[in-house]
Amino acid sequence: NRFNTYAGWIVDYRRPVYLIADRGEAAELVRELRAAGIDDVRGFFNSDAVEDYALALPCAEATDVSEAVRQGALIVLDVRNHSEFEAGHIPNSVNILYGLLPRYLEAIPRDQPVLVVCAGGTRSLIATSLLLKAGFTQVTNLNGGFDAWRAAGLPVAVN
Repeated sequence: NRFNTYAGWIVDYRRPVYLIADRGEAAELVRELRAAGIDDVRGFFNSDAVEDYALALPCAEATDVSEAVRQGALIVLDVRNHSEFEAGHIPNSVNILYGLLPRYLEAIPRDQPVLVVCAGGTRSLIATSLLLKAGFTQVTNLNGGFDAWRAAGLPVAVN
């Protein structure tokens, strides 16, 4: 329900846009993009493209990275809204809303591995993709996001 807001944060208005959407959704999404001033929408791919792309991104399970997180061997980048982060997050994580991520790339060290986290794994996939596009080479998405971390019984910090 915030598609055009989020798109407005991360889409480069100077470049053509292609949507990944089902045919029945494409026309409405184009209208929403145009309402945000994103006018150069050239076409769309079906949702199978997202699944294939998501499978190509580096991902990890919470239990597989928990020890590295505990030891501080990873920068944990939480891309959820601040209120979500305040309600509970992985200890020692850094919170940058994924829509603002392109503006804060210099705040993320490029010489350390980064674990990207959101609530369920969707926003973090987008953020992982943005970081890879920006030249980061050690980026991993947390499958299932913070929900999976909490469900695994791993430590949670609350502010």
